Formats: sequence, structure tokens, C-alpha cells
Amino acid sequence: MTAFLGALFGAPFLGAVVSVPFAALLTGSIPVGFIIALYSVLGGGPLYLLFGIPVLIYALDRNWSNPVVLAALALATNLTMAAVYLLVAWLFGFDTDTSWSIALVIGGYGCLFAPLWGAMFGLIYTQIRFGFGLGQGRIAS
Repeated sequence: MTAFLGALFGAPFLGAVVSVPFAALLTGSIPVGFIIALYSVLGGGPLYLLFGIPVLIYALDRNWSNPVVLAALALATNLTMAAVYLLVAWLFGFDTDTSWSIALVIGGYGCLFAPLWGAMFGLIYTQIRFGFGLGQGRIAS
């Protein structure tokens, strides 16, 4: 449980720290890079917790703690979530322009940050659960 909670809450923040240099390079501004990283945690955090917890529990129940597998699963979950949002918006007759804008934000930013957070979750979870590999598996000489 400690590994799960540590990875669950650590992944978005570690992902934000990792994304700052890339966002700063793309925008040409370090403060904008920090704003994008902060927005990713504040904007995507609730969706990550709402949809990520069941998906992560499902994945870990099947021993899928590999960061690459979790990144792919996070991306698939994010795309599914954006598609379901559009379907619900269409069924209930929401404003088309607003619905597409929201779906693009969820899908667009989410396609960047969801795999990053999934991979970070896998890295953190594996390190907490199975140790940091310091001296493990080495033959003493």
C-alpha cells in the first residue's frame, strides 16, 4: 500500500519536474514551462485520481508494473476518456465547440502527460516495492 500511494502521488509531481525543461524549450520561456507543469498537475490530477486509481489497481493486480506497459495503459485510458466525454456530450446535446475544446485539452495535454505519469508511476512503484537495486543481485568478490 505504501508503494502504491507513494507512486500514485509522486508520479504527477515527478512528471511535472521532468517536463519543465521540455516545456521551457518548446515555449522559449522557463516561467511558461513551470506554468505548463503546474497546470498539468492541477488540471489533470483529479482525472488521474478518478480514472487512474482503478486502472492502476487493475494493472498491478496482473503484475503489470513495467513503466512502458503503464505508460501505454495510461495513454489508452486517456484517449478512451476523451472519446467517452465526446460521446456523452453528443448524447446530451452539449455545445459542440465547447465539447470539442474540452476533449482536445483532455486528449491533447493528456496524450503528453498521461504516458509520462504512467511511466513515472511504474518507476516509483517498482523502486519502492522492490528496492533501489543497491547491491542486489551482485556477487561479492
